[in-house]
Amino acid sequence: MASILLADDNESMRVTLSILLKNSGHEVATAASGEEAIEKLGQEPFDLVVTDLKMKNIDGLEVVKAARTCVPPVEAVVITAYGSIELAVQAMKLGAFDFLTKSFETEEFLLTVSRALERRYLISEVRNLRKTVKNRYCLNNVICRNAEMKKILDVVERISTTDTSVLIEGESGVGKELVAKAIHNMSHRSNGHFVAINCGALPENLLESELFGHVKGAFTGAIANKAGLFEEASGGTLLLDEIGDMSTQTQVRLLRVLQEMEIRRIGSNKTTTIDVRVISASNRDLRQLISEGRFREDLYYRLNTVTVTIPPLRERREDIPPLIEHFICSHSERLGKTFPSVSREVMGLLLSYNWPGNVRELQHVIENILILSSGETIQVSDLPASLWGNTGRSGLIDKPSLKEMERSFILACLKENSWNQTKAARMMGIGRNTLWRKLREYNIIAE
Repeated sequence: MASILLADDNESMRVTLSILLKNSGHEVATAASGEEAIEKLGQEPFDLVVTDLKMKNIDGLEVVKAARTCVPPVEAVVITAYGSIELAVQAMKLGAFDFLTKSFETEEFLLTVSRALERRYLISEVRNLRKTVKNRYCLNNVICRNAEMKKILDVVERISTTDTSVLIEGESGVGKELVAKAIHNMSHRSNGHFVAINCGALPENLLESELFGHVKGAFTGAIANKAGLFEEASGGTLLLDEIGDMSTQTQVRLLRVLQEMEIRRIGSNKTTTIDVRVISASNRDLRQLISEGRFREDLYYRLNTVTVTIPPLRERREDIPPLIEHFICSHSERLGKTFPSVSREVMGLLLSYNWPGNVRELQHVIENILILSSGETIQVSDLPASLWGNTGRSGLIDKPSLKEMERSFILACLKENSWNQTKAARMMGIGRNTLWRKLREYNIIAE
């Protein structure tokens, strides 16, 4: 059932169409003039307005304008006489869905209304999906307790409103793409596309084709014209992930594109103007690559007007407990399982682990536990074997003692509660005096 506004100064037509729409299950409000229609559009929401084109004083064109400036815009169908086709075309240019001449059949009228409403619902669904994506990838959803990380997110929020180029540095798995999406979704480009490519995942010739596009016959296998990601992202944001893996030849071409904001497809002499915000990301030290002659210095300065460096998870351990809680909730819901609690020993172990794969590894570990375990509380025996080992190239550590795990757990709870011992004790499920004895036992000095 839809809410439809019917505007027509002809009472007979108004009554006839109103009956047709009501018999089809819609709610119908009527207006005998353009003035009344515009007034009602400002008072209550409608899914569709059906308006006569020729009305005294304020005509159907003004009604269409008013409908399309509503938030969200209201679809409009225009009814016109044979002599008003040119005006009906003007109404279409103003955003009307369709127009009908006054000799229309009942079935034709109802079908047009149905199609207009279908477009309304599709646009609404797309709008809701975009809103969901924006809400998912925004700074409010970045789980953070670490003070240094909070400062970084403040910088991210400030640069989001600009069009400046951004270089995001950090180890694999720290959330570089999540930050890039948050920058895009908080910018004026949020209605444009966010396009990401891993520059290290493709060989040089395929990477250039993906970025810049190609024309038919440009090389073996180019059987049709193909737009590149720069064209696809025009009006939005392009993330060049792992840009440190890009070949020097492709770097030269990329630099030219960034300087001119024009691209030329491979095999073509025609240039196309683009409007793209470029965000780059790397888990490698680009300054070191410059010193080794593997990355162009001029490209580096073109890419990093602002540099955002995301610290690894091992340097912000106070973020681990809330991340664990978040992943348990999200994966449990997806898997249709009840939310398990985490034993004190497990929390201590997870806090002591070095997390070489950072947040991504933590997420995978929690998902693995939830899939394989069935108890109400996650125990040490539920943890994957990958968490044990010796410190080395993998970043794994020896299995800590229970005392080491408990000390790490206490420290994390204290930091999460800004060293408020009463709140920390409540979080750990122990009494204030018990916590005080533990602090003495482990020689923990309050900050």
